[in-house]
Amino acid sequence: MDALLKLLAVLTLIWGGWMYFKNADCDTELKKIHNELRVAEQEFSDAQAAYDAEVKKREALSGEVTALKENNQELRKEIALKAKEKRERAIQERRERLEAERKARAEELEKEQEHRIALLDREKQFEKEERERDEASRKEAETQMDAEQSEWEKEQKSQRLQRMIERSTRAMGRYLTSSAFVPGNVNDYGQIEKLKQNWTTYVRACIDAANKGDSKRFETFGRKLLNVANSLNRVSKGQNADCINDATDFLSEGRKILKAKNQLSKDNP
Repeated sequence: MDALLKLLAVLTLIWGGWMYFKNADCDTELKKIHNELRVAEQEFSDAQAAYDAEVKKREALSGEVTALKENNQELRKEIALKAKEKRERAIQERRERLEAERKARAEELEKEQEHRIALLDREKQFEKEERERDEASRKEAETQMDAEQSEWEKEQKSQRLQRMIERSTRAMGRYLTSSAFVPGNVNDYGQIEKLKQNWTTYVRACIDAANKGDSKRFETFGRKLLNVANSLNRVSKGQNADCINDATDFLSEGRKILKAKNQLSKDNP
């Protein structure tokens, strides 16, 4: 800018000198003007050189500015590219982190699910074992109750059978003496009395056999007792028929005892 001003000043000076020379009349003035013209030319030349240098400098600066602008654009592009890469890398890292967190959470949830399933399985197993123990206890209690009930029923039955044996034994004892009599119109020559003695003997034998549970011996003496009863009735000409009924009732009581004895033997082997 300074060189341009100097150039304008020189041009102005030359123009002024020329106009002055054109109107001057003396040589001195011409020389003076000529000198000034040479000085002006020199200054013009210097100014032109300075201007050219300034132009070159400006062109150089313009080139540098252009280069700087290009560099700046490249830098901007690089910065934008790096920023984009950084964003993409950040997005990718975030995506990978989220994916890793999701997988970790999924694994954690799976472990928790497996843990819950294991707990449920253990709880189910415990409940099953508890039910089995309860069922075993219940069955054991029922078995114990059944055994106690069976034992109680067995005892009750045994007591009933024992009481029946005692009743039948007392009933049989009432038949130790025969109810036979000698009718007034019958002369038995002592046969009835002898048969009555046999009656008592066979009754005692039947009672003993019944109390011992000897059914074979009981039936043997029972038949003899029935024969005696029939003989008593026959000798008395049918007037001691009650003896047959007594013998039948007696033997019935004895068979009750034998039956009870047999049942007691089965219940208490």
